[in-house]
Amino acid sequence: MNQVATGYRDTWLWNLGFSAYWFATTYKWFVVLMLLLPAQIDEVLKLEAIRELGLNEADALAWAKDNHEKKWALVFGVGAAWALIGPAIFGGLSDRLRSKWGHRQPFIAIGAALTAMAAVYLAGANEFWMLMVGYLFLQFSDDVGTGPYSAMVPEIVPESRRGRASSIMATLQMLGQLSSGVVALVIILKTGSVIAGIKPIYYGIALVNILCATATLITVRHVRAKAVAEEAMEPFWKRWARPFKSSDFRWVWATRFLNALGFYLVVEYLLFFLKDAYTTYELFGWTVPGDAPADQAGYATLILALTLALTGAIGALVASKYADKHGRKLFIYIAGVIVFCVLIPFAFVRDLTVAWLLSVGFGFGYGLYLSADWALVSDVIPSKDAAGTDMGVWQMSISSVQIIAALTGFTVIAWANDQWPNMHYGYMGAIILAGALYLLSTVLIRNVRGSR
Repeated sequence: MNQVATGYRDTWLWNLGFSAYWFATTYKWFVVLMLLLPAQIDEVLKLEAIRELGLNEADALAWAKDNHEKKWALVFGVGAAWALIGPAIFGGLSDRLRSKWGHRQPFIAIGAALTAMAAVYLAGANEFWMLMVGYLFLQFSDDVGTGPYSAMVPEIVPESRRGRASSIMATLQMLGQLSSGVVALVIILKTGSVIAGIKPIYYGIALVNILCATATLITVRHVRAKAVAEEAMEPFWKRWARPFKSSDFRWVWATRFLNALGFYLVVEYLLFFLKDAYTTYELFGWTVPGDAPADQAGYATLILALTLALTGAIGALVASKYADKHGRKLFIYIAGVIVFCVLIPFAFVRDLTVAWLLSVGFGFGYGLYLSADWALVSDVIPSKDAAGTDMGVWQMSISSVQIIAALTGFTVIAWANDQWPNMHYGYMGAIILAGALYLLSTVLIRNVRGSR
């Protein structure tokens, strides 16, 4: 028997309020991972080379360029290591909590507050060790809130409406990315450079997290768990391992892992790819602004990111109308084929206009995938009455892949760059590998039997 009084309302307003915290989460990670942290790493490495190696600014920039993939892999991997267990720990704790404010809600509130603090800390980080500490703090804060929050989908939303709810959540995800990209672009244009815009962008992230968490908490304020399920009282390691006993869960987890690995192999090295492999930055004859190629690459990264987010939101909105009628798998099949077909040529082009056109397809396909993502896993998790741990373990398929992406991306890129200097085969290999992973995850989703 379901242990939760759902409080679900099948209206756009309720679903928007419910999904608001996911908007804040993607608003944060999109611009942090795609632009802010890579730019900060380049900056601190340049300053380190000037201060400790005695290099002039031009040589320091070249030194930073030669070392940024390795340092990024280290920062990315350290934060992701915690994320292997973080969502499941806090999701499991929320399964057990009973309070007058609810059992998930306190974690969302605390997670949002800690995230705001982490963003403010990162805004002032000017040493490499500070970036590592700040990223780990941000990852920890995110897990406090999103572990319990992700459990509310299977807990609250009826199975017959999960496709619609998942699509609306995906739309908010993509709009969160779009909004963060637009805000970042406006701030950078106003301040004159990516580095100058870092502080106000981080402060905006802090504010958005607080506002969106408030909206979600107001929406789910009446949701209360009736009793603690027996599964929630088991030792953590048993609860962590339990969902993997389900064949459907294993396939959903594995395909999401492959999909996320492909995504991060592209997105997390995009700025470096544009910096290193492109010599001009023109979009339909318009020269991307910037006094230096590094700034132009930053603007170009944001333009592609905004395109991806906008077309992704369109894809998710299209799916929201048909998701419950046609099932989850159809959209995953279509999405996988689209993404594979655009990633392969993306590895070879060096024209920003062509890259932009390919990003349109990538975004639309990715939006279709996200529209089915939450609904699919909500259908197959083994325990709906103790969903915090199960959904936390599922989130591990996204967070754990960050370690693999960091190591794989660095290994492929560094090895190829060493073998063929200035040919950029490493970036090309990483992108082609990402396309193959998307295609493989699409083929394997047919093994899931508990959802259509």
